[in-house]
Parts: sequence; structure tokens; C-alpha cells
Amino acid sequence: MGSTTKYDPKDLCTVSINPGDEQGVGALTYAFYTNIPKASRTILGISTITDTTQLPVGTALTPSYPKPAKASKRFQTKSSSSYVAAANFNGARVDGWTVTRNRKLPSVHLTAGGSSFVRTVYVTIRGIKYAWHMPKVTIGRIGDADLAALGIKYATENDVKDLVFGAEFPKPGKARKLVVSGAGDSATASNVITFYDPEKEFPANWSPVSNAYVIL
Repeated sequence: MGSTTKYDPKDLCTVSINPGDEQGVGALTYAFYTNIPKASRTILGISTITDTTQLPVGTALTPSYPKPAKASKRFQTKSSSSYVAAANFNGARVDGWTVTRNRKLPSVHLTAGGSSFVRTVYVTIRGIKYAWHMPKVTIGRIGDADLAALGIKYATENDVKDLVFGAEFPKPGKARKLVVSGAGDSATASNVITFYDPEKEFPANWSPVSNAYVIL
């Protein structure tokens, strides 16, 4: 998200989301690329990252949820839009920016029962709870013991405000296991693949598919 000067190079920037800034959201540093002018960054509370290898723990790159509030402004020859920190709402409005709060809440599935075919799970990586919806069929194929060994946790009501969905960074690696069903001539074998906590050791019969993305 940036200004209408779309051909200018973009910098990696961050905006802080603090508990209570957006409905039901905990603390997160939201990272994104923008070419918005530096004067506007100051007004909107945007920090520019000069060393992409040293992103603070608790930073997520462009997750689908949560997202900061947005700000937009019409200048004489162009329009500009970006994210804005909650602490800068008033200053941005005084400077002529229109601030739009993010009211989106995540869709979560917290119970084993019910009509949903998925359950919300997460692994912790670089200080965030990287969340996704795992099909209950997959949960059954993996089993609770291997889920725990892989560092995959079922999300609870207490976790919802801290869940981060769809982040480009950090991103856990994937692991797989060959699961055999049935016996004899009717036996079938197929791989089950899932994200895993990079701090965990693989349980028996699991192998890596991809490595965790922990350095930008």
C-alpha cells in the first residue's frame, strides 16, 4: 500500500498494532512495503526498516489478519494511502487524512464438534501465533500425539486476539508423513502434510518438505 507514484521504489516499513487499537487484536508489528513519502510516514506513525535481517520479534509481513487502520489523502496532483498507527489517528486527521478503522474479525473454529469441517490451529514462530484452519480429516490422520510433537496447538478463546493469519513472513516450514490406511490388498498410502513449529524435533516417520522462513 502506498502513494499513486507506483513506479517509485518501495521500502519495507512497519506500523505497530497495540492491544485495543483494533477490535479484538493483541500486539503486533505489521510490516509492509510502501513508497509513501517520508513526511507522510512520520505523520502516520510509519517506521522505515533499513536492515531487513533484523526485524523485531513479533513482526509479521502483510498478514491477511490482523491489519492496521488505513489512511488516505487527496493531494493537489495525486492521492495517497497507507496504514496508520492508532497513536497517530488524531494527528493524521488534523493533517487532512481520512482514517478508516479495520473492523474485520477473524473466522475461527475452536471446537472439535459442530458442523465445521475445519479447526483453527497455530504454531508459534518468531513471537507470533501463525494460525490456519486445519481440516478435521487431516487432524484425525495426524493424531493428537503427533500434533503436539510438531508444536501444533488448538486455538482457544484466549488465543483469538493473538492469532495471525496468512503472513508472508515469518512462515513455518512444512513436514510430511506417509499414512497407510487399511490392510492387505485394500491398503492405501498417502502423504499428510502440515506446518510445524521449527523449534520442535520431528516425531517418528515425519520428514521436512520445506524450511521455516525466519530471515527476510
